[in-house]
Amino acid sequence: MTTHPHVWRPNHTLPTAPYRHSSFYVFSDDDAMVATTLGGLGLCQLPTCLISEHLSSGALVTVLNDYAGATMTIYALWPRFRYHKPRQRTVVDALVAEAQHPTSVYHL
Repeated sequence: MTTHPHVWRPNHTLPTAPYRHSSFYVFSDDDAMVATTLGGLGLCQLPTCLISEHLSSGALVTVLNDYAGATMTIYALWPRFRYHKPRQRTVVDALVAEAQHPTSVYHL
């Protein structure tokens, strides 16, 4: 077993603190973390947008709720052109539409 340093990002009332723990697996791939957690191999700390369907279905449950709630700002940037490629416009429009939905995990 190897000790890996990680940064835990708790809610804004607590400082972000580096900590050490022993682990068998360390992932830098969100999909792998979700799959491993769904497989019952441990806990994960991921953005709600990546696991909301699993939370809704009951496949995953939240733990340590008093320490949850750290937010991460995500920006969608694109150059100012008169004409945007249809694929770019589709993605931007989809993000804006999702953020305007009352139950969205995204916010404008």
